[in-house]
Amino acid sequence: MGVLTDKMIAGALAFKKNRIWERLKSGNLMAITFSDGSLGYVNVFGFKGPWMPEDIGFALYRADELYGYNFMYNGPQEIDDVEMQVRRGVLSCLQLEFGTKEETYDQSIEAIRKYCKKRGIRISGNNAYFDITRYTPQLLPQLLRDSGDQIHVEETLDFLNWLSRQAEGKLLTASGGKISCFTRAGKTYRSSEIDRPLVQEYTFTQVPFTNEVLAHRLKKAKKRGILACNVIMLPSPVKDNEGDTPYFPWILLSIVKTDDHTVNPAFSRDWDEKLIESLVENLIRLDYVPREIHVINERTRNLLDDFCRKSGIRLVMGKSRDIIEGMSNEFFRQMDLDTMPDEDDEPEEIDDGRGSPEIHQIIYSLSMMPDDVLLQIPAVMRQNLESMAEAFPKPLRKRLSRLWGWKK
Repeated sequence: MGVLTDKMIAGALAFKKNRIWERLKSGNLMAITFSDGSLGYVNVFGFKGPWMPEDIGFALYRADELYGYNFMYNGPQEIDDVEMQVRRGVLSCLQLEFGTKEETYDQSIEAIRKYCKKRGIRISGNNAYFDITRYTPQLLPQLLRDSGDQIHVEETLDFLNWLSRQAEGKLLTASGGKISCFTRAGKTYRSSEIDRPLVQEYTFTQVPFTNEVLAHRLKKAKKRGILACNVIMLPSPVKDNEGDTPYFPWILLSIVKTDDHTVNPAFSRDWDEKLIESLVENLIRLDYVPREIHVINERTRNLLDDFCRKSGIRLVMGKSRDIIEGMSNEFFRQMDLDTMPDEDDEPEEIDDGRGSPEIHQIIYSLSMMPDDVLLQIPAVMRQNLESMAEAFPKPLRKRLSRLWGWKK
């Protein structure tokens, strides 16, 4: 079975033509009873907003995935790129999204073109292509391979296209704490009202610090100053091995507040003790144990709470916000590999590199990355970087040659 079935393509093209989002409020949520007896929750989007500006499509959730919907419509109105990446990175849902050819997976483009050519349909206009993907926390969205997911999308499209024909131009709304639930009955659907499900927010579990010897050593150490910390998600996906699904790793950022000295970032795929162990190694190398650690969100507190308690370090919530946000936003901007030049960029954009802001940003980004992050960078990006290596400082060039096997 391909990534897009004929029924999915036909349903998606009809969905776009019917423009049902024009008759729905932006925060719409409806339930569907699928043929296998399970319940799904669908939200249609086709509007301008902070989450998906000018996007067209829908998201399909299970009950335990609705934290993504809740953040989209009930979360903070203003949020920076760092927090948006974390929220996006923990999404779990099925999603149809229309876009340009450049924004669409090659497999989707091939399937849509093949379907349209066979039926004499002309592909044109804005957002002419689409992807239907599975969002899984920390993973790059993947095309559908699971037959159960594909059937649920097909049935959702059948329902939405039926609903668009029934609406008769009237605005469809939900009321109070109830939402509409639709169940197929022959060629039509029965509608009933059910309670809006209670949404459990995404949980960043508390991480136990199990190295009792190290904890005892830190507890006895002389402490001084304040360390400000934040856990963020790398903006660009990496992968461990060729053929693996790209993922977004966790990064623990730290800065010594008293002298504005940054500590090497800690990197881990998993939400676990590795992040803390890397931080501790850096602190020991610096011969520095902080008196306090400041954090500004629950996830960082949950990561460090047990470590701080066992190490005799005071953990403070809500202080040093400006410093933490500044550190996080700067790191995020520098680590966003999507801002690096593509292989098709004009050579004069680079010149010899020493006067180019783009090159300075790339040099800073690469210099800040620990070896384990550099080793995750895809081969095609390494090749692009090698073409401009002459502009890099000699120590960085030697380091990349050692890690990536460049010819010296």
